[in-house]
Amino acid sequence: MTKSMEIFIIALIVSIIIVLFKLNKNKTKVNELNKLLHGEIKTIEQNGDIIIKNYVNGVENGEWKHLYSDENNFKTLNYKNGKLDGVYKEYWRNGVIYQTKKFNFRKFILPSLHIGF
Repeated sequence: MTKSMEIFIIALIVSIIIVLFKLNKNKTKVNELNKLLHGEIKTIEQNGDIIIKNYVNGVENGEWKHLYSDENNFKTLNYKNGKLDGVYKEYWRNGVIYQTKKFNFRKFILPSLHIGF
C-alpha cells in the first residue's frame, strides 16, 4: 500500500469518527427563558452504555434509564420533583432483574434481591 493510500484511509476513518461523534451528541433541550435543562437527555458513554434522563425546568422528573451498549436495561429509576420516587431496578446483562428497591421521595422503603442469572 502506498503512503498516499494510507493517508487517505486514515483521513477517511477520522472523518467517519467525527460524523459518528456528532450524531451521538447529547440531545439536550434548554429552556430559552431560564436556561434550564428540559426534556429527555441521552448520553452515550465511552463504553457504549446509554443513559437517558428526563428533566422539567431543570429538575429531575420521570424515568431515568441506564442501558447496556446492546440497549438492554442495566438500571431504571424514577424521579419526581427532583427526588427518587418509585421502583429502582438493576438487571443482569441477560435481562433478568438483579435487585429492586422502592423509594418514596428519596427515602428507601423496601429492598428486594433477585439472584437469577
